[in-house]
Amino acid sequence: MLRDGLFHLFYKTEGHGNGIKAATTRSLTSNEWTEEPDYKQPTTDAVEGAATYKLIGEDRYIMMYDVYTSGRFELCETTDLSSFHKSEKPFVANFSPRHGSVIPITQAEYDRLVERWQAE
Repeated sequence: MLRDGLFHLFYKTEGHGNGIKAATTRSLTSNEWTEEPDYKQPTTDAVEGAATYKLIGEDRYIMMYDVYTSGRFELCETTDLSSFHKSEKPFVANFSPRHGSVIPITQAEYDRLVERWQAE
């Protein structure tokens, strides 16, 4: 994710705690990354499968992750891509398969999806 000239990478760690860490770089080909020391998720549960996206028309970002030991997803939010807190809009779902991605869609696309899939 690119913000203010920095590329932000969010990744899962293993072995020294299970959580989402972050690293930044100004160039994806420089091999020069600055890793942040803290975990980004606001839970002590083990998590994986983070996806981070910007909310359309807002200066807020959402990180969604899989709390795989409890079989649920959680959301947290930030404005600076460094300090995350639990989202004001809780989200709990049991998806199979696990993990996922988020893409922006138009209102017309949303309406067509709801029309096609809501009844099933």
